[in-house]
Amino acid sequence: MFGKNKEGSGLGKFMRKAKESPRETWVQKYKDAKNLNQGLCVLVLAAGSGQRMNSDLPLVLHPVSEVPMLCHVVRAAQELEHSKVVIVASPQSGAAVQQVLEGAFPSLGHDIVLQEKPTGFRDAVMAGLQSLPDSTADLLVIPGNLPLLTSQALAEVVQQGQRTAIEKCVGLTQLCAPSDEPSGIFWAAAAFLRERLRDLPNGMSDSLDAEGLVDGQCERCCASDPSATMAVHTRQEVVDAETVLRRRHIREHQAQGVTFRDPENTFISAGVDIGRDSVIGIGVQLYGNTSIGRCVRIDGPTVIINSTVGSGCRIGAFSHLEQATMAENSGVGPFARLRVGAVVESAAYVGNFCEVKAAHVGAGTNVCHLSYLGDAEVGENVNIGAGTITCNYNGIAKNKTTIGSNAFIGSSSTLVAPVEVGEGALVAAGSVITSNVPGNALALGRSRQTTKEDRADATREKLRELHIQKQAEQ
Repeated sequence: MFGKNKEGSGLGKFMRKAKESPRETWVQKYKDAKNLNQGLCVLVLAAGSGQRMNSDLPLVLHPVSEVPMLCHVVRAAQELEHSKVVIVASPQSGAAVQQVLEGAFPSLGHDIVLQEKPTGFRDAVMAGLQSLPDSTADLLVIPGNLPLLTSQALAEVVQQGQRTAIEKCVGLTQLCAPSDEPSGIFWAAAAFLRERLRDLPNGMSDSLDAEGLVDGQCERCCASDPSATMAVHTRQEVVDAETVLRRRHIREHQAQGVTFRDPENTFISAGVDIGRDSVIGIGVQLYGNTSIGRCVRIDGPTVIINSTVGSGCRIGAFSHLEQATMAENSGVGPFARLRVGAVVESAAYVGNFCEVKAAHVGAGTNVCHLSYLGDAEVGENVNIGAGTITCNYNGIAKNKTTIGSNAFIGSSSTLVAPVEVGEGALVAAGSVITSNVPGNALALGRSRQTTKEDRADATREKLRELHIQKQAEQ
């Protein structure tokens, strides 16, 4: 708030000029622009440095639920019908803002305007206005640090603003929280805003939401969702916003038929999709663009990042999936890890303490215990015995292992890539396989066992003598 208006102050002169300015001037311009069917223009203010974050990262690029705050705001604005979005950034943050938006919205172009002198609200809005044609009718101004903003809240203030502009000749409508506290979001007739900002004194630009500033020509619109107007300036407020956003996402999924064992101990990013009748256990974390099919059971704690899980899958506790794919009715875990490029086909199973990386596990194949499959192509109905590993790295480059369908790999086998095991082949337990195994062949890659009877006690005594001798030498 500006406090009392003094007759000789810059604000007092502005107020006198505002009173002298006839409403019909901007009203007629607004009506003319509406007749030209000019769409809604949205100005997103993203020039703030966010000093309270104590960070080199611009305020609006701090993530909330794994997504930069600015992207939450832009997504809500884009959902408005016939809207054009313009981002007002600082010279220091412009390149970073553009990079983030291109990554989040690759198919949509965004106009980014630089606020050369980031000295306050007026300069930010004026920078955006100058990039728009004079025929612009409706303008919606949004701070970029409102990650809980919804298109519904924006539609409410736009609709009320357009209505009161015609019915009451009121050129500005603010969106307020239920406590009547302004949110920084407002709709304005562009012609009205140009007139008011043109002569607004510097240093008095942060209180445009005050009715006195616009000589009574300000309406208030109360947001139906109290959380939609929550601004984020500090790291604690990031946590608060993430809590609200997480609860919002979980309620949406519950309404679609998903069960959460403990919603307060579940994390879900905005881009996660979950099918009906799936059950999400305690401590599950779902990140990025993860897609979960129908009737999936995920026991927690489990972490899934940018992965696809087909319908009917089962994921045991303490599993970790990243950029992996599970086909329908497959299973992993507990204590399983699917790394980037892992594909587990239908009815296949990757069990406890197994790791799969850049490997394709065929339908019906079992990798049950303590195994590593890296850079491998495994066919259908293969049995991978406990302790089996593919030696995919020779110190210089990664190499591929191929195992044909219906093969049997015995426990503790080592497959040294590049190597192929043919269909139906059998690899004996404990083998080290360095050469290709033809289909339906038996491969034994170990030395023959030697057994010496009645030698155990003598061997133990010899070992004791060697141990005592070694200690004496020390």
